[in-house]
Amino acid sequence: MNALKTLVYNNPGLRRWSLCQPVPQLTSNVWRAIAAPTEALASEDENTTTITTATNTISAQLDVLDVTNTTIDYESIPFFIAACRATKILKITSCNLEGLRNPHTNQLRAPPGLGHGDDDDDGPYVPQTVHFNDIVGISVLSQLEFLTRCPDVREIHWQSTKRSENGMKFYQLLVRRNGLPLNQPLPTMDDFWRLVQSKTWMHLRSLVVSGIYALYKNRILEFIPDEGFAHILESIPAQQLVKLECKGTAFGPLGLQALKRHCESLEMLVVKWSSNFTSALGQEALESFPKVTCLQVERLAFEDIERGGPWVCLGLKVLQVQFDMGVVAGLEDEQRRHRLVFDRISALVLLKRLTLNAEDAGRAPRLQFSTSYGLGALSTLTNLSILDVFESEQRLEMADVVWMVENWPKLHTVEGDLHPDNHKDRVLKEYLHSHF
Repeated sequence: MNALKTLVYNNPGLRRWSLCQPVPQLTSNVWRAIAAPTEALASEDENTTTITTATNTISAQLDVLDVTNTTIDYESIPFFIAACRATKILKITSCNLEGLRNPHTNQLRAPPGLGHGDDDDDGPYVPQTVHFNDIVGISVLSQLEFLTRCPDVREIHWQSTKRSENGMKFYQLLVRRNGLPLNQPLPTMDDFWRLVQSKTWMHLRSLVVSGIYALYKNRILEFIPDEGFAHILESIPAQQLVKLECKGTAFGPLGLQALKRHCESLEMLVVKWSSNFTSALGQEALESFPKVTCLQVERLAFEDIERGGPWVCLGLKVLQVQFDMGVVAGLEDEQRRHRLVFDRISALVLLKRLTLNAEDAGRAPRLQFSTSYGLGALSTLTNLSILDVFESEQRLEMADVVWMVENWPKLHTVEGDLHPDNHKDRVLKEYLHSHF
């Protein structure tokens, strides 16, 4: 650790820091040197540095601070926060900010430099890219407060706890140490109205949000309500947002309506595991965002496609969805339904990847890539290079894969089972592989 401290002191111009599971944990002196190398060098032998001094002293601006799998102790917290505030690209993943609990009083204290109170300093918050993933020891509300103090931020990637064993351990640690119920302390709408205003994120172009997966409760803690999404999207200058990704959130009709303010700028929309995002909203999205090149939603029901209007996102290059063909009344009706869906897809002439999403799609009848159901309509997809039909219960014949090879010249990957019979499936895949 002394060697690292010496390295920092001797190279105050270092601007990119990537720290993955450092052993031993970094000391407060090292964090102080990273946050303010000039000040740290000048007072290396002093032992009287206070939290106020640390949060107000930012003598260097970093380009990158990427911290993964580490613990920030009580003495290091103020310098760590100061470093976070002073970096352009900030990434914190699977970290434990246990230092926010005073070891002497066993009480949580407000993170230095994160509040919005009258006593909080007005120092610069320079991050332009912020990734918060699996952070323990700092509430979701405090994370939101930090984010709203970054006026130049262009990209926010905010995931409270991921679906993993380590992620759940981190969240359970947070609950156990802080004595918090599972739904606290989450931002309320009052918090969103108070913190997110029209000038908060004037430059935001990319917003990625993932909810808290409480697996042992078999549910998702959606820490941003649909109304919260609507408020955030309305606060961003119109026609500016390029990417919105929501997984395990409450994004729904209010959020989608507000998102239409960015219909001429939005290029990527991903909505998964949302309690409020229905098939009808997926169809509405396809009708509303002409500049989108990547769209990933869980499900599109035939009934919603039939009732809806034509798709306007004709520049789509990636489409991931499960087509629910509904209850059919015989072969003729089934073929009619396929023809309508294939007609919609055929307009996506720039499509490069088509994935039939099987996650949580239930047992509804799936779209069959069969010439007997009208596959010929997709001859317009001459740019298609990847077809993913994983777990979509295909029943293809040799004529179908021959058609694909002949009509999709750029096709090089077909993923998933092509037939429930193992022998037929193997024969079809061997033919495809021999032509790729």
